Formats: sequence, structure tokens, C-alpha cells
Amino acid sequence: MCVTQTVTRRNDFTVEGKTVLIIDDDSLIRKLIVNSLRSEPYRVVEAGTAQEVIALSREEKPDIILTDITLHDMDGWSPAQIIKDSPGLRSVPILAVTGCPPRTA
Repeated sequence: MCVTQTVTRRNDFTVEGKTVLIIDDDSLIRKLIVNSLRSEPYRVVEAGTAQEVIALSREEKPDIILTDITLHDMDGWSPAQIIKDSPGLRSVPILAVTGCPPRTA
């Protein structure tokens, strides 16, 4: 688990951002996403497994979750459903981020 705190100063006061929880089993992809958010005032929490994201979502109460849909320990849809079934987390938006091509019928 890795927590990156990004704080931006504007007009001599500190603006602390919302918490973004990123789940991807590829550390390079996580790093790419974290780096793209670095210029914004977000607090970024990273997870490498589905089990980690489930635990961290309950602990951190993120404002949004960015998840890969192809994880090693389970598909990305399963932890999303578990999170959505958890009291207090139902309203957290979950955005699927993947490099996989869409399925065709």
C-alpha cells in the first residue's frame, strides 16, 4: 500500500483535495495515474490487489475509485460490487480504467 499526499497552496492557504483510490496490479500504470494527478490537489491512495482496495475503501472512505478491470486476484467488477454493497460506500463513484480493448459480440 502506498499513500501519496498532494497539497496545493493557493492564495497563502492550503487546499487539501479529495481522496482518489487507485487499484491496478501494474505498478507502472498506478505510477502513471498518480503522476497525472500530481498537479491537482488530490490525496491519492494506491492498491495493487482487489483485497487491498476493498480494505482501503472501508478505511479511507475515498471520494472516487479508479479501478483496472483485469486484476490478478479477481476481476475488477467483483471488488466494485463488494464496495457498492458496503454501507457508507454506495455513493462512491467507481471508474473503470483499463488498457484492454472492448469485447465484441
